[in-house]
Amino acid sequence: HAGARPHRSILGQAVLTGGFAQVYDAVGSRSSVADAIAAADAGARVVMVGGPAELGGLDWTLVWARELRIEGTYVYGPEPSLPDAPHTMDEAIRLLAAHPELPIGEMVTHTYPLEGWRQAMRTVLDRRSSGAIKVAFAP
Repeated sequence: HAGARPHRSILGQAVLTGGFAQVYDAVGSRSSVADAIAAADAGARVVMVGGPAELGGLDWTLVWARELRIEGTYVYGPEPSLPDAPHTMDEAIRLLAAHPELPIGEMVTHTYPLEGWRQAMRTVLDRRSSGAIKVAFAP
């Protein structure tokens, strides 16, 4: 909960006052980046993990109006901003272990045996129809 309150903008879109100090977009679609920007508080850091290329039609008004910091990240490796520069994945595992209450398993919407890899790929590639968020293998 970020203490955000919804409002309607002049264009009729939902806009939040308040929001999060840091927002991570791991999808990279036009709508996910728009949501990330909308959920960011004034002066917030918005990190693009999803690797968007071109995002035609995206309204950047909140970026300058809220003086947001937009940052990109690419690949994984040592994290020099953390003590002893742990690898990204080691830090992610540490954080997940430190917070077992996080319902990250709920992100897995589909599970397939290894021999069902073709169907798993179809599910991922057709997210609109399948509703997939994360697809996992259960060997």
